[in-house]
Amino acid sequence: MGKFLPSGRDPYAALRIRDFSFFLTARFFLTLGVQVQSVTVGIQIYNLTKDPLAVGMIGLTEAVPFLLFSLIGGYIADIVRRKFILIIATAFLLIASWSLFIVSQDGGLIDRFGPDSYRVWPIYGIIFCTGIARGFLGPVFPSFLAQLVPRTHLANAATWQSNLFQTALVTGPIIAGLIIAGLDLNYAYFTACGLMSVAFLVMLMVSNLPVPPRLEKEPLARSLTSGFRFVFSNQIMLSAFTLDLFAVLFGGAVAMI
Repeated sequence: MGKFLPSGRDPYAALRIRDFSFFLTARFFLTLGVQVQSVTVGIQIYNLTKDPLAVGMIGLTEAVPFLLFSLIGGYIADIVRRKFILIIATAFLLIASWSLFIVSQDGGLIDRFGPDSYRVWPIYGIIFCTGIARGFLGPVFPSFLAQLVPRTHLANAATWQSNLFQTALVTGPIIAGLIIAGLDLNYAYFTACGLMSVAFLVMLMVSNLPVPPRLEKEPLARSLTSGFRFVFSNQIMLSAFTLDLFAVLFGGAVAMI
């Protein structure tokens, strides 16, 4: 049954919930796969262009659709079953990952784009598509988590999710680096595809819970504007969001490099 905290709280309480365990496992493998893929794409773009700016454009290519569609994704997560969104978005990421694997093969589709400077464009196009999928996954992950566990276990569930998410963020690039150094880029892409495939299969096992009832139905425009008004009228939240925004944009390891 596991050990208990001195306060009598079970540190493994959230893990004993079947749906949350599957959800957590799926997100771990998905994050791991995304990290392996991100490192691999960066190295391939640099090998093709020898231009650090071209590597930086990967983040911009993914960030623009992510920011645009995350606003819509939050609204859709309130009116559509969240498992359905997760399955579709994860499938979209999986297709994009296999597409990167296919176009990156020597003598494959990517070689038909001529010089190396032009061969990066199909990769950028696929990365743009992954940004769309991640724009929908961003808001649906925390909202679906709140459905899977009772409120008394929510803090415990969030702790487990945060720990495994950070673990995947750290170990993903390590796995990618070891595979690329010991084998090549194709094996790293294949590994990313395999990890995302596991995530997709595990996500299918999570219960398809209904959308929680809403007190008031709002159109998309009104929902977005009310959210912005709330954030900008709350100085504490605005300060926290702004601090986190600049820390992520300018204080991350990739940005510093």
